[in-house]
Amino acid sequence: MPVPASTLSTITIKPYEGSYGFGAEVSGIDLNTMSPEQFKELERAIYIHRVVVVKGQKDLLPETQQRMGVLFDPETPANLGHMEAVRGLNTIFGAGVTERKPTMPGGHLVNLNGSGSFKAGHYGVPKDFVLTGLSSKGFHRDELSHEQVESGHVRFQRWHIDWPACVGSNPAPVTTIWAHTLPTGEDVTVHWEDGEGTCVRSRPGQTAFIDCFALYRSLSPEQRAWVDNSLVEYPPSPYQWLRGAKADGLGLRMYDEGNETPLEDLAEGEPLRCPMVWINPITGERALQVHAIIARKLHYRSSPTAAYRLIDDLAEVREMLDSLQRPFVKPDNVFFAPTEEGDLLCFHNRGVRHSAVEFPESRGPRLLHQLQLIASDEPWNPKRVVGQPYYKDEGFMPPSLAIAGTA
Repeated sequence: MPVPASTLSTITIKPYEGSYGFGAEVSGIDLNTMSPEQFKELERAIYIHRVVVVKGQKDLLPETQQRMGVLFDPETPANLGHMEAVRGLNTIFGAGVTERKPTMPGGHLVNLNGSGSFKAGHYGVPKDFVLTGLSSKGFHRDELSHEQVESGHVRFQRWHIDWPACVGSNPAPVTTIWAHTLPTGEDVTVHWEDGEGTCVRSRPGQTAFIDCFALYRSLSPEQRAWVDNSLVEYPPSPYQWLRGAKADGLGLRMYDEGNETPLEDLAEGEPLRCPMVWINPITGERALQVHAIIARKLHYRSSPTAAYRLIDDLAEVREMLDSLQRPFVKPDNVFFAPTEEGDLLCFHNRGVRHSAVEFPESRGPRLLHQLQLIASDEPWNPKRVVGQPYYKDEGFMPPSLAIAGTA
């Protein structure tokens, strides 16, 4: 959606130019001292442009970032919306985890993320700490060698939403990531591992995005009919269930090798069923938002009056979701957010999918402050964003959760 550059007070919003068609740079604002009007302009930019890089925030305080998280959803229960359920003990990404990461006084909900060793005193952290970044190693079935990565040949880690997909946990509307320290050096080559040599160049340590509203628009009428009316089901403790499974070289799909954790061995909990199409409350656009790597079942139908058909063959579920998404995840549609040290990256977590991009360890450490809070509403039936225009798609009715799985 092309949107012209705009200004309000001292804020400048400049859309990025590229085939991917989304993203904007924001400048002329101090987030520590911004006015309510400036915040609302920034918030609107995030919903319209999907991904926003706020430049020049080298003095951003953790308490400011935490306060912004609440402003994006004033009724949030103010709990972390992602990290422990995804990267904690006994999860697929929790190998070697023995203790929780330290927190920062004044911003205890802001997560320290990245890779490298850091000294005590970082915004009040009382002791030295080590961060282990996620990469293809240990998650992709066919790993790159250390030598390949060190020579600058890398992959997307995994395409995901910041959301543990557990009952009672609605995904944050906005994720914010502040770049304290970023790796340096030459661009890396990011490989698709598609057998055709597809690759692009990117700065080391960047985050990649796809626009899931554009993904929805790319679907055929037949595909839109079934994603509009079907439900996806995630297992209890999805990232514990996934432990033992391995991903493909694009980080988009898991291999069907039967290595998932048996349900009886998971922590107690209920599966989560939810619609596959989520709504932008400001523009009314529909996004295809499915956490494909942790999806376990589909409750399929192609019209609102049809009965649900349960699809519980995991290989079939994965193939159906892959056929929707893989054709869209190509270089022209991928945006590498050009974040520099001191910038705040803000993105509409309910409207984009993103992936970390691995980089050579020799390029230096990466230290980020990341925040996304459990939301107070459901993304397929979102509340009005306070102080913003509200667009309701009268032609879309989220499929009923109550009758799922009865057919």
